[in-house]
Amino acid sequence: MGNVESHGSWRCQFSPDERTILDNVFDAIFAPNTSDFSKWGKAVQKQITLPLLKAFVHKAMLGPMTIRLYNGLRSVDPIRRSEGLSGTISKKQFISFLSYVMRGTAEEKALVLQRMVSPDPDGPVKGRQIKEFTEDLITTVIHLLQSENMLRDWILEKTADALSGTLRLATILISQLKPKDSQDQTTDNVLNAEYGHSELKDWIYRVSHISAFLHIFVVLSLRIINSECNGELFGTKHLLPQCLGDSKCFLFTLSPQLGIYTCTGYNDHYMYLNNGQQTMPNGLGMGGQFYYFGLWIDSDYGGGHSKAKPRCTTYNSPQLSAQEHFIIDTMELWRVGNPPEDLVSSPKSVLDSEPEAQALLHMIGKMRMSDGLRDPNEEGEK
Repeated sequence: MGNVESHGSWRCQFSPDERTILDNVFDAIFAPNTSDFSKWGKAVQKQITLPLLKAFVHKAMLGPMTIRLYNGLRSVDPIRRSEGLSGTISKKQFISFLSYVMRGTAEEKALVLQRMVSPDPDGPVKGRQIKEFTEDLITTVIHLLQSENMLRDWILEKTADALSGTLRLATILISQLKPKDSQDQTTDNVLNAEYGHSELKDWIYRVSHISAFLHIFVVLSLRIINSECNGELFGTKHLLPQCLGDSKCFLFTLSPQLGIYTCTGYNDHYMYLNNGQQTMPNGLGMGGQFYYFGLWIDSDYGGGHSKAKPRCTTYNSPQLSAQEHFIIDTMELWRVGNPPEDLVSSPKSVLDSEPEAQALLHMIGKMRMSDGLRDPNEEGEK
């Protein structure tokens, strides 16, 4: 009931520099022509209203999506539980919403998406409502990208049938929704079925396009720009997991029985490796998505997880460990490639690898005293 409550204490997944950018965006929405102080000289608690949001959003923003964005923003309540939806949006709600959309898990994104599809806090949503939302989202993202000249020479109006193409893409994405019951996956059943939070979470987890479209929509509609990076869009490097590898990657298990799991083609999240980041997971991951990898090893190599319910989207592998979270007993690392150079054959003097330094010493009349002390190399012996 009421607003979407936070899971645990309120947390911000942005760095201090990123938080400064987002604070500035919130202030720009709140007070384009508004004083931060009341007529009695007291500080005003900043709250975003629907008129303020409409006045700020990108001019290419389509009307229905402005309302959906507003409902998504006010659905997050990181501090308290209140009945119904609040009429205004606080800064913590604003930051929490962006955290869910840009850095959140599939579960957090599903909470926001459910409210953007339908403002009704109770009960599930219909498949037709999700399809309508998806069509609005795709259309708006294309218009926003065009307005920012990010599609270069590609123009939607010059395609054979712009509307038909958008509808087909939405239909393909919607077809991967899984209703609660086990009815046939026909188009009519998918559109008429009801979907709750768990079904939406599963959909977002398996169909990465939804998270990508939602991320682009929020960043462009709110014009979240990093002015220190020559106008770079904020958070674009976190749009999708920065993964490497190709379709030849796979997962396997030897015990209790041999299992080899190759890529499914659902996504390209083959391998992920990161270390020393504040806002990104640090460790080694194979398949799935952030915090829900088919196989994950923490950067301290003390533990990891294997979260596949029921299967890893990238490799179709089940949970590879007896428990989701595990402690590493031993780790074996194999290296494939050319052997390293023989260190014994390397120069025995640092000066041998620095001809510029040798020339400089010769110019100033300095003798290299180590020449007569070091052992002759193999070539010299020959």
